[in-house]
Parts: sequence; structure tokens; C-alpha cells
Amino acid sequence: MKRNGNRITVHHTSLFASQQAKDKIYNKANFYWYVIGPLIDLGFLDKIPTWNASLKKTQYCYVPLRFDLPRHPVGHGYYRDAWYLCKEWNNLFSRAN
Repeated sequence: MKRNGNRITVHHTSLFASQQAKDKIYNKANFYWYVIGPLIDLGFLDKIPTWNASLKKTQYCYVPLRFDLPRHPVGHGYYRDAWYLCKEWNNLFSRAN
């Protein structure tokens, strides 16, 4: 995803899931159920339509979402851990640009 401008088409996600199934890491349904689905539900990924000029059609892509965070973590326990997780997520995909 980082090599392609922080987006991956649904078709390429399907090819990746098929490769995972071939390597017996995840079967294709479990990949969507246990990896992609929770990332979308938790707000880490979104599926958006994008225009592909070479194919002259709209394709859906998965894109990582960035979080607006306060400068310092707030609270203790869960809130602090969530802040660090979101901060690392932002750093991971901001380095690719």
C-alpha cells in the first residue's frame, strides 16, 4: 500500500488475499473478515471511489485514514495506549509520501 501512494485497489487486495490463501496464511474470506473488516470498522481504512485515467473508469480503493491527535497523550491506560497506536499509524503512512 505504501508503494502505491497509500492506496490499494479492491482488485489488488483480492489478489493479495488469494496469495495469502495459497500460502495457507489466511483463506480469502478470513482475510476480509479478520483483517480488512476490523480495520474499516475501527476507522483505520476506508473504501473510496477513485478515477483511473488509464482504464477510463472508477475503481474502489482502500486508503488509510489519518487521525487528528492532541500533541500529548491524555489520561492513562486505554486512552494513552490508543493515542500511541494512532500516532504510530499516522507516522507509518505519512513517511510514504
